[in-house]
Amino acid sequence: MKILHISDFHFKSGKKHQVRQEQIIDKFLEEKSIFENVDLIVFTGDLVQDGAEENTFIDAKKIVLDKIASEIDFDPKKIL
Repeated sequence: MKILHISDFHFKSGKKHQVRQEQIIDKFLEEKSIFENVDLIVFTGDLVQDGAEENTFIDAKKIVLDKIASEIDFDPKKIL
């Protein structure tokens, strides 16, 4: 079983941060070889910088986790 471990993205909501965060994800996704034959993606650490607002988590899921799953054609239910 091949597990891809991602940690501590520290996502911040708002347009001010969104462009840079999307650039980081896009750069990460360019490294196609790390996604080959992955069975499970485990995200640990801090997904968001500040968890005070529920929308921050919703945005992080959409912009970080869902984008990764979509771009590599990966079942989002296999991202923990």
